[in-house]
Order: sequence, then structure tokens, then C-alpha cells
Amino acid sequence: MSVEEAIEIGIVYSEYKNTFFESMDLSTVKEIQSMVLNGKYNFSPLILESRPGSLMVHEMEPGITITDLPLDACVVRPTMKDNLVLIALARMLNTYFLSSSCFMKECLALDQSHIEFYSKLLCWGKVDKLYYLNLYDSISSLSRILLLRKINYIVKGIRELVSSLIELPIIDYNGIDRSSSIGIPPLAYITDVLVNFLLDNFDSLSAHPNAYYVRSLYSCFIAYPLFSPLGSLLDGDLIECYLLELDLSGKVDLLLPEGEPLSLKEGLVKVNRVGEICIAQHPIKIR
Repeated sequence: MSVEEAIEIGIVYSEYKNTFFESMDLSTVKEIQSMVLNGKYNFSPLILESRPGSLMVHEMEPGITITDLPLDACVVRPTMKDNLVLIALARMLNTYFLSSSCFMKECLALDQSHIEFYSKLLCWGKVDKLYYLNLYDSISSLSRILLLRKINYIVKGIRELVSSLIELPIIDYNGIDRSSSIGIPPLAYITDVLVNFLLDNFDSLSAHPNAYYVRSLYSCFIAYPLFSPLGSLLDGDLIECYLLELDLSGKVDLLLPEGEPLSLKEGLVKVNRVGEICIAQHPIKIR
């Protein structure tokens, strides 16, 4: 039973009834709220769609069938009722996430712009090496049991609703159930919120004394100041151990002074010969 979720459903409907939910009437909303309050709301099976306009960043080639596609290149479509509940659920969980003392708020990024995120790098000064982690693959490897346990600890009465979502069958147009390999359904904002509930474990574990650390959803940078005696403690193998310990998955890139730049969708990131971090789209002098 979640009074907060039921209230949030009403708020979301009021905000978006003329756009997303224009074909839904108030009696339907009240019925959904009642089911949520009674713990009887269950999400409908999700459908994978093979079409442009994916929720993810991958582009799809013409002529490729659903069975040839990586799962994160597809759109997962909830029903209109489910979409209302999911938006409300994401907003409610994010409120708890941001207000909970067990999270490192400087690492949260749901409401943080890319400019704010990369501007933090420019304030780090000189570094001996810079690690970039892409933790996107963690979506399909996160422990559902751990996630549900953590949500139940923070937000009482919402475990069953979240469990109903992440344990759904996910069917493609060929009738194949993809739920065993897709992990948490990539439903945009709700996925980001749920993944953040577990990525905070990595935030805490990687917080070495005097280390620079910043994360924006699945993107993460770690470094030590130039000439720091603790800099030698940080290496790719240690980061990989952290990921394995927490059942996370990710790609680790190392940027060295005058080494190859890292190409991200926001621009190029590199470390110059004197250890300064440079970002192509942010021509700000590092102080």
C-alpha cells in the first residue's frame, strides 16, 4: 500500500492530462489509485518495438529484424495506464532517493545537466591520469533481489509494485520472451531512478580519500590530483574489482597526459601534457 504513489498518480495526471493522457478520464485514474492503495495493481506485459526513435542512443540499420537487434536498441512500450503509474513511481522514488541520507548527493545526476557534470571536471586541476566508466551495461546485470530489498528499506509498501515491473515478461513481435536477458526494462526515467538505487553502492566504495569522483547516471570519472601519493592506488584492475564485487558491469577507459582523447556524445575529453583536463565543448580555462 502506497499513499504517496496514489497521490503522485493524481498529480501526474493533472499535469499531463492534455498531452499524454488526454484519452483517459478521471474515473479511470481513481480506479488505478484504488488498485495501488490496495496493493492489487500489476503492470501489463511489455512489448518490444523495433522502430526508429529508440529510448536509447543506438541507431538501427534498415532491414534488421527484431531478433537481430540488441535489446537496448528497441523501444519498450507500456500501456497508457502503466505509463501513468510509471511516471508517478519514478517521481516518487526519485524524491526519496534525493532526500535519503544514505546517498552521496553530489553523485546524483537525474536533474543535473551535462554542462554541470563536465564543469566539475574542469575544477579538478591537474591529474596524473583520468578514468572514465560507462556503467550502462549494469542495467542487465543488476541484482533484482538487492534492488527490491533496498527499495523496501527506504520506501515502505512499494516493493510489490516495483517487483511487478521488473519481473514482467517482455515480448517482442516474434513472440519471444526477452525478460530473462533484458534486465530492468529500459523505460527511460524509471530505469534511471532504479539503477541509481544500486549505483550509489559504487559511489560509496570508490570514494577514496582525496580522490576526485563524479557520476552522471551511467557516466563516471575518477582521478587523483597530480603527484598525489595515493594516485598509485587507483588502477583499472581495482575499478574492475569494485564492479565485480557489486555485480555491476561497465567499460573502463584510461586517459593519460597527451594520450588519445575520449570521444563522447557531448564532445572530446582529454588530459593535456601538463595534466589538465580539456573538454572540447567547454573552452573554459582550468584554474
